[in-house]
Amino acid sequence: MSKTSLLLATATVILGGSAYMLESSRTSKTSAGTNEALFPDLKAQMTSVAQVVIQTGNGTWTLDQDLKSKEWSLAERDGYAASSAKIGTLLGSLARSKRLQQKTSNPDRYGDLGLQDVGADGSNSSQVSLHTSDGTTLASTIVGRSRTQGTEAHYVRLAGEATTWTASGNLRLNDSLSDWVKTSMLELPATRLSMVEILHPDGDTVYLQRAQEEDANLTIMNLPQGSEASSEWVTSRFTSALTGLSFEDVQKRMDLDPIQVVKSSFRTSDGLVIHVACQLETTEPEVTGTAPTERLLVNLSATFEEVPATPKEGPLAPGIEPLVDLEETPEEETDDSAKIQEEAAQLNQGFTGWTFVLPAHRRNVFLCRLDELVQPIVVEQIAEPVEEGPVLQDVAPTVDPVTQESVSDVVELPTAQGTGDEGAGSGEDPASEEAGSGETPPEIPASDPPKTESPTENPGNGQL
Repeated sequence: MSKTSLLLATATVILGGSAYMLESSRTSKTSAGTNEALFPDLKAQMTSVAQVVIQTGNGTWTLDQDLKSKEWSLAERDGYAASSAKIGTLLGSLARSKRLQQKTSNPDRYGDLGLQDVGADGSNSSQVSLHTSDGTTLASTIVGRSRTQGTEAHYVRLAGEATTWTASGNLRLNDSLSDWVKTSMLELPATRLSMVEILHPDGDTVYLQRAQEEDANLTIMNLPQGSEASSEWVTSRFTSALTGLSFEDVQKRMDLDPIQVVKSSFRTSDGLVIHVACQLETTEPEVTGTAPTERLLVNLSATFEEVPATPKEGPLAPGIEPLVDLEETPEEETDDSAKIQEEAAQLNQGFTGWTFVLPAHRRNVFLCRLDELVQPIVVEQIAEPVEEGPVLQDVAPTVDPVTQESVSDVVELPTAQGTGDEGAGSGEDPASEEAGSGETPPEIPASDPPKTESPTENPGNGQL
């Protein structure tokens, strides 16, 4: 082998070895950390987490845990109780998450993965941070878009690091209040409700009662005179009003305006009473031409009434009697009454100290007026049948024996003969009046029919 060939072979070996070493180093760097936990120490530190901070483009939620009671609360809502189950789900996902694949470290590419800093222009990322009670940060990461293929995963960038990763698990960070707070307040079955009363400041009252235990809906007990329920199902909104009642927002309890507040009570057949004070709050729009913002502010409380309230007098459907009869209601406390008292106490633990904001459509229940439920009674006018008159029959014309004129009308003969001083309508014989004698014509024997004289046979009377 020539000296030149030997030098070329040696150079080739050296270059190949360098390339191999470079590729090995790159592969090692790329795979470093793959399939490792996103936060390797978090499982062991889970009991030390005292605060979870979630930041989104719409704001910040600060969730604090009392390490003794293990209860969570939401700082942005004056310490209202947060959902331990929902927070536990998030913490579990963070502890189990693994790094699946390393992605870009170029900040110019962060936008493609939704991993810009929270609050930056055009950013739609979120960030979650876990802290101890003394403020030590246990974990913090920015969460971007979800991966569209394969198992559930999200793009993440750990705080303080440039490298981005695809991480396993559901790490979605929502910014809705209902994602961190249990917004359900009541689960009262419709069949349990027996009476509802709504009182407006101006005295307008809606009073409803389940007239019979098996009735599906309530009956309007204070119908105005001449009115009726506008439909068979008009009261169905009340029977289900407290079934799945949820709020949209919550704040420290505020005193409602007595001039505006509408008070209502919902009574069950076993003595539980839910008292509702509701006020409509309207905020004028900031942009001209847009609709004002309306909120239903509600204060709640629960009590137990051993003896149901006396049903008010009012019209019921024919044949229906009120369900409640005080004379038959036992005065002694039953075993169930203690359970109802305990239920009321538990409800008040969630009600006391808070004012809730209800969805706007709930106004058709808690702000309902009586005229929204009734309509005037419409009485149909039935025309009376017209009596048919006598049928006129054709009358054959008759001939007057004296005048020889046709006479169609039947003239009733007088019951007594008139005097000579009476006129033609007095019943006198027209022939004697025509003759001008004033004498009474001779009587015709009853046995013989009257004889009609022709004009030629009696020329002395003159020819007619």
